Amino acid sequence: MLVEISFPLLQDISSPFILNCFGIDEFLLVFFIGLGTIAFACQLVPGVLLFVSMVRSIYSFPRPDTRPSAEGVE
Repeated sequence: MLVEISFPLLQDISSPFILNCFGIDEFLLVFFIGLGTIAFACQLVPGVLLFVSMVRSIYSFPRPDTRPSAEGVE
């Protein structure tokens, strides 16, 4: 008994398997690049918030008046 097995040609664009898997490598590449970018940005957020807090505290801190008074010392 002889059994013939046939496979669809890779050049056959009408194959549903090829249409379903088209671009999966590119999708995974973009997905993981985006995931890595988000993870990197999340690590920078605490440092940026600390820097902004330091700058705001420097500019909002009331400075003492060190000018000599015009009235003089009694």
